Amino acid sequence: MWCAATDRVYVPKSGKTFTITPDRADHWWMMQTLMGDSTDGFAGCVGCGPKGAEDVLLGGTRMRDWWPEVEARFTKPKTGKYRGITQTREDALLQAKLSRILRAGEFDPDTGDVLYSVGHHKVSFNAFQLAK
Repeated sequence: MWCAATDRVYVPKSGKTFTITPDRADHWWMMQTLMGDSTDGFAGCVGCGPKGAEDVLLGGTRMRDWWPEVEARFTKPKTGKYRGITQTREDALLQAKLSRILRAGEFDPDTGDVLYSVGHHKVSFNAFQLAK
């Protein structure tokens, strides 16, 4: 769902309109990063479902709090049936890139340039070049 610069979202089914704050958007972004999304084809953090993702994010209120915890969850040794799987900070960053929904001002429709941050990582690319 694309949000206009006002960050207002209209839900046709309920007829309600609400505001998505940057912190709320970041919270759901990190939830998606951790959980993955089989419909969109990315796995997230192995063994981390909705409850595990929420537990990771409980200790913070902003991206600066959440991102170190997300990286830590990715790099934490896996147990049980996942014990042979290792994930890295780079895996966390890749999953965050895959789950990102761009926001107003992050995409330049004239040039195709995309720019945003994940924690202390700057992400930039040209969408037009990738689409070729």
